Amino acid sequence: MPNYDTIKICLAGEGAIARKHLDGLARIDGVEVVSLAGGITADTEQLATERGIPHWSLDLAEAMDRGGADAVILTTPTQMHARQAIQVMESGRHVLIEIPMADSLADAYERALACDEQSAFGGIVALNRPVDAATVERMVAGPQADVVIAPAYGPGVI
Repeated sequence: MPNYDTIKICLAGEGAIARKHLDGLARIDGVEVVSLAGGITADTEQLATERGIPHWSLDLAEAMDRGGADAVILTTPTQMHARQAIQVMESGRHVLIEIPMADSLADAYERALACDEQSAFGGIVALNRPVDAATVERMVAGPQADVVIAPAYGPGVI
């Protein structure tokens, strides 16, 4: 059973969004970034050194395991989000996916439904892209769909 007095985070990504997450995480008591998974060797090593992250790797599985992460934050390129999110969930860890979750809302929702086998809960916090009626119908037909903010709904969708 994990000790949640301190939640251990593996951050995936070494760019500007990763730095924003690290800034925010540094302000939260009980959170420790234990590992960094990047895509560019020099940038990943530099960020880990700058921020005092004890382990870094170009391999997400290694970064999660070696750091003993409880959860992973994905700040990697969009095209990698779905594959990496499933990898994290299959490892039994929590995952936060930086927006967008996938290249299309339909793809994102398909991935969210796939995670049900992992007993993971997914919610859509914000949609910042136009949504058509067919996509909304697919969303609400699933086992769980809570749309909190959707400023880009198209005409006649809801």
